[in-house]
Amino acid sequence: MGTHSKLLHFCVLISLEKEVKSTHSSFSTGLEFDEKDQSNLYKEAVSNLHIESKTEVGFSGLRGLVLSNYEPAIVTLASIYKLGELVEQDLEKSISLYKKLPENPDALISLGSIYHSQGDVEEALKYYIQAQEKGHPFAQRNIEQLKRDSD
Repeated sequence: MGTHSKLLHFCVLISLEKEVKSTHSSFSTGLEFDEKDQSNLYKEAVSNLHIESKTEVGFSGLRGLVLSNYEPAIVTLASIYKLGELVEQDLEKSISLYKKLPENPDALISLGSIYHSQGDVEEALKYYIQAQEKGHPFAQRNIEQLKRDSD
């Protein structure tokens, strides 16, 4: 299961406020469950929902995690908007979300790539350099590509 699917799966569980007792795994939400419980609860929760409802429930939970400043949720939602996955592409929303994470190298490299794709060399370079300073492994490659593209 991909990162987005896992997070949406988790958000469905949170949105439905089901409590499953287990000692195998616990999350800061106070819910505790193991892999089997997750799977069964998810199947039960979505078995009678249409795909639009599943997405809506997942986004509801995801937005809640974003509002609580849960960094992986912010990166995931920003990426969904950037790529246009499950929703219409919205680069302004993506940029706004990524900018909430000025210390996150993945957010910085993504900001650089958005500006790079828009032809804004100055902004792209700024974010690629910040990502490089934070240790992102692809930042130097992106800086070199930006320089080649702008020549």
